[in-house]
Amino acid sequence: KRGGPGMMITCETGRERKCQKEGLDILNYYFRERIATDNEAKCGSAKSLSLEDEIKQLKGKDNCQPECFSVYDSRMRGMIMFLCTLPDCVIIPPFIRHDKKEEDEADECSNNNKEPATKKQKLENEELNNDQSLPDPNWDPIKTVRLIIKDLREGLATAPSSRFVTRMIPLQVSCTTKKEEIEYFAQELFSKYNNGTTATFAIRPKRRLCTSFKSNELITMIAKLAPKNWKVNLVDPKYTLIVEVCKTFCGMSMIEDMKNYGNFNLVEAREKGDESLENKS
Repeated sequence: KRGGPGMMITCETGRERKCQKEGLDILNYYFRERIATDNEAKCGSAKSLSLEDEIKQLKGKDNCQPECFSVYDSRMRGMIMFLCTLPDCVIIPPFIRHDKKEEDEADECSNNNKEPATKKQKLENEELNNDQSLPDPNWDPIKTVRLIIKDLREGLATAPSSRFVTRMIPLQVSCTTKKEEIEYFAQELFSKYNNGTTATFAIRPKRRLCTSFKSNELITMIAKLAPKNWKVNLVDPKYTLIVEVCKTFCGMSMIEDMKNYGNFNLVEAREKGDESLENKS
């Protein structure tokens, strides 16, 4: 289901199945590490495990962890899309579309000084009026990628390997390629990171098999939503809004100090880690 955060993983064409398994192993490993670090274990208070228990977990016999990620079928070669399935993983409030019939019914109820007719409309109104009431998300894709790249650059041996995965691109939100949805989530991301001070930004779109609009049209559409106190800087921006479009799927993230992520290239990060280990030895 689109709306929540996810992770776009790329690989060489023809290695999608191996990449999918490897990518899921990596995501699950870092999700468990985050829970252990923040003392938010789903199975109770954190405790040290015996070697036997750790082996059971790695083999999948310990089923206390919920299913955290699902594969979104983008039908794209050389790419796997994972979406977070945890109940509290929403970073931006969902986009709510009202069709004309619902709007007419709502207007009629308003004119008659009555409550909205349906439970769905009540829930939608509550969501619209309580945008700031979202709990902290259980999973942060940007934090996950930052840890992965850091571990690879340092040559951490305990982390899962990335033999087939070439890039892991974090997506804070996901939606369709409809203009109103893209504008809504872009506006929300701008608002989330705007603290009132002057900042620089850039928009980096990437289209794959999408004919709905061109990259320049996408940039123009989103740039007009930027805060007035933000200035464009294509060389070294403070924030970079990445927009990944695949057919009818769109994912977005606001990345702070994009240059520190090495274009999310795990291959290069692993090579730097290997060089670092060689220099130490």
